[in-house]
Amino acid sequence: MKKRTLWLGLSFLLMAALVLTGCPASVGEEEEEEVPIVGIGETYQTPEVKITISEAIVTESYEYYDQASESMATKEADPGMSFLIVTAEVKNVSRLLRREGHGRFFVWTAEGVLKASGAYLGEDVFPGQHGLSAGAKVEGKILFEIREGVRDLAISYSSTFGFYWPLVKWVIE
Repeated sequence: MKKRTLWLGLSFLLMAALVLTGCPASVGEEEEEEVPIVGIGETYQTPEVKITISEAIVTESYEYYDQASESMATKEADPGMSFLIVTAEVKNVSRLLRREGHGRFFVWTAEGVLKASGAYLGEDVFPGQHGLSAGAKVEGKILFEIREGVRDLAISYSSTFGFYWPLVKWVIE
């Protein structure tokens, strides 16, 4: 009987501890942090990196140099789609080598749809994932395919640790 009472008491204390640690500190308090929103042309800085989106263009096509034909060619968006071409720069402002690379960019729409980048064929391609030594920077153009007429576009930057939650968002007006 004493063992049963002891186990019931311990179970009650354990359940109370779990309930209390799972509740927010106050009613209505949100635990998620707000993602900073900046505009195109603005820079966002963390202790590790400085990120700038200097340009974002929505277009139906773009020109590039086709090495096979040794001439200029035009890449057309698929029907019902457009291209979003973003010019970005990421600089490692820490004193350490960023072994995981420089992060990833994504596009968010009003529906919250997350789009990864596609292959940009033009000049000044943003480099792929690699280490970024202290003081080094990478810059270039990133291409995204989006539906024509999509509204409320935002570009986000996320760490390369496999998380897609944005560190920061740039709003495209």
